[in-house]
Amino acid sequence: MKIRIVRTWDEKDLGNGRWITRQSCPEDSENLSFMASVTYKLGFFLNGSNRYCKISVCDGMILSYNSKKELLESINNDAEGYRPTTLSEYTRMSKHLTPQCTEPNR
Repeated sequence: MKIRIVRTWDEKDLGNGRWITRQSCPEDSENLSFMASVTYKLGFFLNGSNRYCKISVCDGMILSYNSKKELLESINNDAEGYRPTTLSEYTRMSKHLTPQCTEPNR
């Protein structure tokens, strides 16, 4: 029987610029397109609204939250759960996504 440990995040864990990945994606996955589709960068809006967001690494879609607490609840209550993205994953995804960012639209 496989036991799944779900991480519980605290407010101090949610630094701006942190990358998080769904736990359903193994750290050693070779499917970088899938990995990018379940990875987000955390951020905030600079317009004084105190709104926070998750930004999809794959397509740039922004999911907005009214507060850091609301973002935290979303991450902790997700059915699959999230884990910190490792440096190795970040490096491999960056190499995979770079050609998509630098090729002109056709």
